[in-house]
Amino acid sequence: MLIYRDSIRTGHYSLLDLMLPSKIGLMVERRDDARTSWAFEFSHGSFSPFFFKDLGSFSEDRFTISRRLSGFDGGGFQFFYGAFYQQFKLAIGSELLNRLSGGYYPGFDAIRIGGIGAMIGVGYRWMIQGKFVVAIDGLAWSQPLFTTSSETRFLEIVSNQNDREDIEKGIRVMEYFPRFLVAKFSFGYAF
Repeated sequence: MLIYRDSIRTGHYSLLDLMLPSKIGLMVERRDDARTSWAFEFSHGSFSPFFFKDLGSFSEDRFTISRRLSGFDGGGFQFFYGAFYQQFKLAIGSELLNRLSGGYYPGFDAIRIGGIGAMIGVGYRWMIQGKFVVAIDGLAWSQPLFTTSSETRFLEIVSNQNDREDIEKGIRVMEYFPRFLVAKFSFGYAF
């Protein structure tokens, strides 16, 4: 006998979730009925060269609100769509700045971009004993639509016009380049 649960909590790991892969996160899902729900999700990914600890880092945070449509009792194939806010940050560390300048400069966020967009995807969910959740979001597409903030302190120190244009082009790509997700694994509990 399947038992309807009205709330699901999961943790997840996204193997390939661009711009930065290997994101981890949490999702809280409130079910309207056995087949539909609203979900709030937070994902975080970061990268810094492990062999040069203070050179700098990339990080990406994403907050998503989505509508999920699933098979009977929340399991089976899933279709989801929604909206997200994300923030991408490139930080330059003190060690790199000191080497380049020959003096002491504290690290700073060279580029910080915030944006809002829409997403759509498909996946599959297993409900085990009516309360344990194992899921995989197989494929999703997230498209940034609006830039809410763009701080580019790095451009303040670039004097070459060609370099500035190249950096500005790169920033525009980061602002609007589609993000794709492949294989996000989730594990959790329904109650």
